[in-house]
Amino acid sequence: MRFGWIIGVLLGAVPLNAQTAGTAALKPQPPLERKAAAGPMRVALVATADPLGSPLIGFAAQADGAGLYALQGFPGAAFPGPRLTLARAAGLPAISSAGSYAVARGAQPGELLVYGLRPNPGSGMLLPSAFFVNAQADRIVLSPLGGVALLYDRERREIEVVAGLPRQPHSLYTVSLAGLGGLLTALAVSDDGAVALAAFSNENGSGEIYRLQRDAASHTGTASRAAAAGRVVHMSFVPQTRDALVADYDRGQVLMLNDGGRQGTRTIAGRSDGVRAPVAVEASTNGSVFIVNEGSGTLVVAGSGTATPGLFSCGCVATGLERLKDPDSFRLTTGGGVQAVLQADQNQPGVFYVPAGEEAAQPSGAQTPSRIRK
Repeated sequence: MRFGWIIGVLLGAVPLNAQTAGTAALKPQPPLERKAAAGPMRVALVATADPLGSPLIGFAAQADGAGLYALQGFPGAAFPGPRLTLARAAGLPAISSAGSYAVARGAQPGELLVYGLRPNPGSGMLLPSAFFVNAQADRIVLSPLGGVALLYDRERREIEVVAGLPRQPHSLYTVSLAGLGGLLTALAVSDDGAVALAAFSNENGSGEIYRLQRDAASHTGTASRAAAAGRVVHMSFVPQTRDALVADYDRGQVLMLNDGGRQGTRTIAGRSDGVRAPVAVEASTNGSVFIVNEGSGTLVVAGSGTATPGLFSCGCVATGLERLKDPDSFRLTTGGGVQAVLQADQNQPGVFYVPAGEEAAQPSGAQTPSRIRK
């Protein structure tokens, strides 16, 4: 997997020349004339339920992007559920296993489709509820616990932040990126929606990260420079905070932006700690930080505070960190084949596997990777 490929797939490689306000007091932005329906609407979703009674691990997208499936069972006895087709979806879905829903772009201008996720619907077809926003969602990024979505409109070079997912979506604010130079490479949004980040890369290898936030006097937002960086390929917020993690691919380091950079920046881990071409970084709810290097089966783990980062082998070639139903569990591998799942809510992280299908051979039992090396 090459860096250029990551950027092209995620964002289309298009060059681009406060404290949280109570969401109950925010009014949805009036729809544009081009919208097919009047404003966001209440979304009624069915709560996650599994008629078979199997524990739910989370959800994963099909390798072809046309649907998704549930990961069910226990560590060491996990299995994939049936294929779930997303009716009417016109783009790839963003999945919130923690929130038990998926969201995708619809066919109409500004239409977003929300799907309540159940492991075993009788028909295998998930029917959406729809609401309308100002952005044409070419890219959808969810907050760590899934209550907020960031929508990127490539043509208009605009970000829209939507809160209240999945049942009561409403627009918080929009921010124009038109005045920011460079190539947009990564996006992230906090769980309260108050802060978002956009990373840009320049031809000379330098880059900048901008902090996006709502203007208290209007429905629009502002962008301010938060930090300098190289080429950033992934960013994520620590759950239920405004502190963000940044994976700097070229410089081989992971940064922490306190309050989205407003309270300073510090290095979490670098090359001396085993960070090489990082492509994903996420934090568990207990403060541990997990870093995936491109093409590597060794994860870097950084503790909270000043703890020295350590290394352990996951027994797979990790390609990402996708948060599952338990917010301290992450899917490490994407696409087809056996899926590796990281359990991060333990003193010693562990990995277990979900087979590709009923006929697939599953690695024996839950595995605890090699001990973290300090």
